[in-house]
Order: sequence, then C-alpha cells, then structure tokens
Amino acid sequence: MNNTANLDKSEDLTLKGGEISRFISRLVTKSFFGMLVLAVATVVRLIQRGGFIRYWLLLGGSILSILTLFAFSVFVIWDKGKKKKGIFPMLLSFSPLVAYFFGCYLFFYEGAWRLFRTFKSFSWWSLVLSLLFITLGYITVSATYKVSEFARKIDAGTIRILE
Repeated sequence: MNNTANLDKSEDLTLKGGEISRFISRLVTKSFFGMLVLAVATVVRLIQRGGFIRYWLLLGGSILSILTLFAFSVFVIWDKGKKKKGIFPMLLSFSPLVAYFFGCYLFFYEGAWRLFRTFKSFSWWSLVLSLLFITLGYITVSATYKVSEFARKIDAGTIRILE
C-alpha cells in the first residue's frame, strides 16, 4: 500500500501507530541514502586531495541534512499535531530549512552551474557530476517539501493519527 500518493490529494488520511513511521520513512529514505553516499564520497575526496573548503561544505551539508531531516521526522511523529510549545520544538520545526537550502545549493551551484560550465569546456566527468548533483539536490528538496507538507496536513487535521 503506497500512501505517499495520498499526500498530494485533498482526501483525508488516517494512519495507525506504526504506520506513521513507515509513511515518513518512505518520504525521506532516498534523501538519506543520497546524502550518505555524498558524505562518504566527500570523505574519500578529502583524504585523496586534502581539505578544500568545497569538500568541507559538501560533507557538513550532507551530514546536517541527514540530521535535520531525521530530527524533523522524529518531531512530526512526536508532535502529532498537538503543537507543543517551547524553544526546542520551534528549532526542530525550522530544521528542514538546512536540508532545503543545502538541496538548493546542490541543485543550482554544484549541479546547474557546473553543467553550464561543462558547455564551455566539456568533460564527461563534469557532466556526470553535474547531473548527480542536480538529482541529489532535487531529491533533498523534494523530501523536505514532502515531510513539511505531511506535518502541515497533520496540523490542519486532514491526516489523522490513531494511537
């Protein structure tokens, strides 16, 4: 049963206890694995070539994206539309912005700009990397959007969680 298709529709959705975890994991799994692969590849590049700032930015962004998407997913499960108050829930509700901005960085700078530069001096490696970064950026922004829409629909009451 693929409930992720129901997220885009306006009909109500009811999830039981463990279904919410599986539902959210389907929304963010591609982004988690993509960021994990990016982090490992960046560590390999750091070891091979040294500590360029670009590699540190990619490593930090991918790790922070994993952590913030995970933290927000846990927050959505923990909150369940009850709108908890305090500084910690507020910070967790803004945490997906880190993954969103990093996904935009991957898509536009590492991907699209590299692709634009590839047309001036063509190389297959640069073309493959630019397409990879465009894909990773899109997956990350898409996962961030889907999880935040899921949280919004829980708050609005169109998705109900039964315990």
